[in-house]
Amino acid sequence: MTRDELRNELDVITSIFFSIKYLSTDFKYFSEQEVIRKYPTVYKDFHFLLNRIWFSMTVNLVLNLSKLYDESEKYSIKKLLNKMQNGYKNSELNPYLTEKELIGINDLIENERIEFLKSKIKIIRDKFYAHLDRTHQNYITFNLNYTEITELVENIENILKTFELKYFNETFDYELTAPELGYNVLERLVERDKYWNKYGRIEND
Repeated sequence: MTRDELRNELDVITSIFFSIKYLSTDFKYFSEQEVIRKYPTVYKDFHFLLNRIWFSMTVNLVLNLSKLYDESEKYSIKKLLNKMQNGYKNSELNPYLTEKELIGINDLIENERIEFLKSKIKIIRDKFYAHLDRTHQNYITFNLNYTEITELVENIENILKTFELKYFNETFDYELTAPELGYNVLERLVERDKYWNKYGRIEND
């Protein structure tokens, strides 16, 4: 693999990753428990909509995580590593990161903990979101929580940071700015409630 080929692959993977990053933060902020705890009046007024939004975010989050963690997907991290390792000693990537270091990165996505989380993603995607399985499954048993999602997100982020630094001498900050975070919508709805309580509503005729 050439550096140009790696650059093209990383650009696509980074785009998928940012989608995951947005969705992972929204997954937390829009969960029923979180909204009820922090924004009870907003949840009371909009619970049907908020629950649908949260479900849609969860589906998209699982599907996008699958794109990077499922080895059969075109832009999975594992597939990228396989391409990089093929003939690595003689490739133009070798001077930037040793083959031993590259194998060490492979270990980040092939360890017992990550394999366990990958299996949960696959079950949720295949049996609940991508298909309607005829056999009854208990979704709660396989459900991902925010801590597990964060592990998966941080794992990819660390790999991307390493590749950008080692192969392209670039330092990337993948943190999202405040306006990009979904909870801002909820904060604005709280401000609306405060305004209405202070000044009253303007009703349509």
